[in-house]
Amino acid sequence: MSFHPSHWSAPWRYALAVMIFVAALLLRLMLLPVESPRVFLFFYPAVTLTFLLCGSGPGRLAVLLSTVVGYFIFEPPFWSFGVNRDGAVAVVVFVSASLLIGWIVARLQATSQQLSTALSELHANESFLNRTGRVAGVGGWQLELADSRLTWSEQTRRIHEVGADFVPTLESAVAFYSPEARVAISDAVRLGIERGTGWDLELTLTTASGREIWVRAVGEAEYANQQPVRLIGTFQDITERKRLEHRLADSERFVRQVTDSLPVRIAYTDRDGRYRFVNLAHARRFGLDQDAIIGRTRSELPLGAAAAVVAPRIEAVLRGEPQHFEFDEPIEGSMRRIDSQLIPDFTEQGEVLGFFSIGIDITERSAAENALRDLTATLRSVTDAIPSSVAIVGTDARYRFANRAFERWYGAPREQIIGRSVSEILGEAEFKRRKPWVERALAGETVEFELAHSGHDSATYASISYIPLRRDTGEVDGFVAVTQDVTRQQDEKDRLLQLAQRDPLTGLLNRAGFEQHLERAAKTDGKSSLALLYIDLDHFKPVNDRYGHPAGDQVLQMFAQRLVHLVRPTDAVARLGGDEFAIALSGIREGATAQAVADKVIAAATAPFHVGEWQLQIGASVGVAFRTDPSTGWRELIERADAHLLRAKAGGRGRQAGASAEVGDVAASSGVE
Repeated sequence: MSFHPSHWSAPWRYALAVMIFVAALLLRLMLLPVESPRVFLFFYPAVTLTFLLCGSGPGRLAVLLSTVVGYFIFEPPFWSFGVNRDGAVAVVVFVSASLLIGWIVARLQATSQQLSTALSELHANESFLNRTGRVAGVGGWQLELADSRLTWSEQTRRIHEVGADFVPTLESAVAFYSPEARVAISDAVRLGIERGTGWDLELTLTTASGREIWVRAVGEAEYANQQPVRLIGTFQDITERKRLEHRLADSERFVRQVTDSLPVRIAYTDRDGRYRFVNLAHARRFGLDQDAIIGRTRSELPLGAAAAVVAPRIEAVLRGEPQHFEFDEPIEGSMRRIDSQLIPDFTEQGEVLGFFSIGIDITERSAAENALRDLTATLRSVTDAIPSSVAIVGTDARYRFANRAFERWYGAPREQIIGRSVSEILGEAEFKRRKPWVERALAGETVEFELAHSGHDSATYASISYIPLRRDTGEVDGFVAVTQDVTRQQDEKDRLLQLAQRDPLTGLLNRAGFEQHLERAAKTDGKSSLALLYIDLDHFKPVNDRYGHPAGDQVLQMFAQRLVHLVRPTDAVARLGGDEFAIALSGIREGATAQAVADKVIAAATAPFHVGEWQLQIGASVGVAFRTDPSTGWRELIERADAHLLRAKAGGRGRQAGASAEVGDVAASSGVE
C-alpha cells in the first residue's frame, strides 16, 4: 500500500479525514478558554486538509456541512451551551454524525465507482461486439414475443442500409425481402413463435437504398417456463459468397461443356482408385453414363484387354511418378492406338491425392507417322544422291529435313540440324538477308535468287530455290530449299561480262557497261538524283604524236585511276573511247556537288603525269548535266552532258560547263520551284 493518501482507497481516506476532523474539534474545545489566534491557525487548516482528503464531490460536501454545524454549536453565544452536559452530548452527537456521514459518503462513492466501472465495461463490450460484427459482417436481432418489439444491432442496420432513427417492426423487416423470399421467412418466424423451432435461411433482400443482396438469416427461440418468450438470431450479408458460388457453378458448367466437347479422354481418380471426374469421351470407353462412373473404382467397371498394361502405370503415378505411354485397346470392334498420360496431383506437402488421366486416340496419327517414316526414308535415299543441298523448312522457320549435301555444307549430322531454326543454322545476319525470300515462300510463292558469299580466298556463289509445300487443303506447310553451288558458272559469267562491259586498257566500264549502270541507277536511286560528267582530255593528241601510243596509253591508265579515287564506290567511271571519259554520280541532290567533283577532275587532269623519264602535262574539259526530266530518261542526260562538254571546250578548255546554268532550266521544266 502506498503511503501517499491520494493512492489510498476511499474508506481509508474517509477514516483519516474523520480522525483529523475530530482531533481538531477536541483541541478546539481545549483551547477555547484562551482566546488566541492559535485556535484558528490549527482548526481551519485541519478542516481544509480533511476537505482535500475527501477526494469527491459528496465527501467534500459532508465536510463543509459538518464545519458549518460545528461553527454554530461551538462559537459564542453558544459557548455556554457547549461547556455543559448538553454541550458534551452535542459534541458526541456531532462526532457520531460526522463519522456516520463520512461512512455513508464513502459507501456511496464506492457504489458510484462500481456502477461507473460496470457501465464503462458494458459500453466497451457493446462497442467490441459492434466492431467485431462490422468486421465479420454479422449483425444481431431480437424479437420480444410479449410486445412484438424488434431490436436490431448496428451491423444489422448497416446491412439494411437504414439510419439509427429507423424503428424496425416485424412487418417492416419482412417487407425488405424479395416477394418469393417473404413466404419462407414468414413461415420460419411463425413456426418459431408457435413451436419454438429455429431456422437458417439464405434469401434475397432489397436494402433501403434499393440494392439487391443475398443474406443469411438465422433464428432460434429463447424459453421461460417452457414457453418461447423471444426470438434471437444473426443476420449476415452473403452477397459476395453467393456471387462466388454462382461463378463457381458457371465455371464448373463451362469446364464440363468444354471437356465433354473434346475428343480426348479426361478423368480424375483419387488415391483410393475412385473416379471423381470423367468427361463424355472417357465415359464412352466404358459404355456408361458419367454419373454411373463417378465414385466407382476401376475394378467395379468393365475393363478391357489393356488393363494389364495400365495397372502398373497407375501404381507408378500414385507413387508420384508421371506416366506417358501408348497402348492398343479394342473399341467398338476395332483396335485403336491410345496415347495416355497420367499426371499425379500433389498436396503442398508433396503427398499424392490422386491423378489426372488424359487419353488421346492416335490411331490415324500413328498410321500417318508410320507412312511418313516410310516416305522420309525414301526421300532421304533420293535426296542423298543429289549433289545439291536440299532442306525442308516448316512454317515455324525450323528445319524438318536435311540431305547429306546439306550436312556436308553445315559440317554436322542432320540430328543436330532437324528442329533448329533457320536463323540458328544460317546465322542471324544471313537469315536477315534471306528473310524477304523466306516470307515470299511461306506466302505460297516459288522464288529463285542468287547470293554471293565472301570467303578468305575468294567468293562463292549459290543459286537458291524456295518451293512452297502445300497440304491437301492448299494451305502452305513450309517450303523446300534447294541450293546449288554456281561459283564456276558465275566466274565464267563475270569473265564474259568483263569482256563485254569493261575497257581492256583501263579496266573501267565501257560505253555498254556505263549505259547499263545508268539504267540500274535510274531505277534504284531515281532519275532526279543523277548527275553526269562528260570528260574530254585536252592536249592529249600531242602526247601520242611526240612520245608514242605506249606513253599515251600509260597516261590514260593513270588518269583512269585518278578518277576512280575521286568518286565513291557507288559511283561509276567509264572510258567511252579514245580520250573521252564519263562519271555517273548517284544520290546527288544539289548541282554544287556535281560542280565540286568536276573541279576535282580538272585538277586531276592538270597534275603532271610521270611516264618513264618524262613529265607530261595535259588538261581536261568537263560537261555537267544534273537532274533529268522524268519524261525523257537518262539518255537525255547524256545528250545534255555532251552538249555542255562542247561548250566547255569552246570556252577555252580546262574548264567545266553546264551545272550552274541548267539547274534553273531543269527545275522549271520539271515543275520544281
